[in-house]
Amino acid sequence: WLAPECCYKKPLFSKKSDVWAFGTLMFEVFSNGSKPFLDYEDLAIIRAIRKAAMPPPPPDTPVLAASLLKQIWILKADYRPNFQEIGKALADIIQKSPPILPSQMVVNQLKGVKREKHFEYGNQPVNNPDGNQSIHNPDGNQPINNPVSNANVIASNYVNLGGMAL
Repeated sequence: WLAPECCYKKPLFSKKSDVWAFGTLMFEVFSNGSKPFLDYEDLAIIRAIRKAAMPPPPPDTPVLAASLLKQIWILKADYRPNFQEIGKALADIIQKSPPILPSQMVVNQLKGVKREKHFEYGNQPVNNPDGNQSIHNPDGNQPINNPVSNANVIASNYVNLGGMAL
C-alpha cells in the first residue's frame, strides 16, 4: 500500500512512506485481514489515499492502537512517527493490554489450523484447544522472558498450517 506521496508520476519513497504502509498492515491485523478499501475501484482508492482519507480503524481496535494508526496515516510525511516511536508505542500498547488466551486467538479458530503445542504465561495454566489445562512443558524447553510484557512464554508454542509451522 502506497503512501500519498507515492501515488504520483514522480513518487517520493522514504522511511515515512514505509511507516504509512505499516499503518495499512496494522489495519489489516485489527480487521482480521480485511483490506482498508474492500469494495473500491483502484482509481477511487488512489484518490482517497492522496487525500489521506483512510477508513477508520476497525471497531475492535484497542484505543491506543487506533490512536497510533491515526498518527501514522497523516497526509504530510514529516508529521508521521518514525519506526522507533512506533516501536515504543507498540510496546506500551502490549504492556497495557490483557493477554489473549489461545481459545480467543483468531488463528486458533481458523478451519484447518491445529495447535501442536500449548503455551503459558509464567506459571499460570492456559487452556489448550482441547480444553485441558497444562503448566508443564512436554518438550523440556525453558520459558523465555519477553522483555516487552515481562511475561514468561514457552518457546515451544507453534501452530501447524498444512505442514508449515509458525
